[in-house]
Amino acid sequence: RVRGRAFRVLAALADDDDAERIWIEAQSAEARVQREVMTGCLASGSIDRIALAWAELRRLAESADPAQRILASQVLRKVASASFYRPLLKLLGDGDWQVQRAALVACKAIHHPRLLPLVVGALRSRRLRAPAAAALCAIGESAIAPLRNLAHDEQDWRVRVRALRVAARVKGKLAEWMLFKELTRLE
Repeated sequence: RVRGRAFRVLAALADDDDAERIWIEAQSAEARVQREVMTGCLASGSIDRIALAWAELRRLAESADPAQRILASQVLRKVASASFYRPLLKLLGDGDWQVQRAALVACKAIHHPRLLPLVVGALRSRRLRAPAAAALCAIGESAIAPLRNLAHDEQDWRVRVRALRVAARVKGKLAEWMLFKELTRLE
């Protein structure tokens, strides 16, 4: 763990030549070290390092191996920048529920409006509802309107209740207003 974090700091702070050597060394290391090096490169601000890590991140996100796609989600979660949301669009729609779960966990750190409908839709899945709820709570009040729509439009009463429960966990006046409106509508 410490070794991985040390690699992340080195990748972020080293000059481009040293960072390239670190990158090459990390390719033969365990997944945790690779994740930290990619995170450091993406956070470095160096165009060359960002391009290098972005190409690798895209390769991982499009890999046939679910473990590689999960690694891509973990890197995106660590970077926590809405600028890097695009691979999550594909990962949230992945056929493997574990990849989707990892992508939902990444959405807790990456709040982009294009991800919101996919995260809200994951409340319908029994396997994905807990990470989807956690991501929506982290997203905050911008999740209220889609949650309200789900509570109104969904046929399955369990999903409607789930949407209201998640909305109740979101902090803010908009969430309180939505819950008040829904409760008075049910009376």
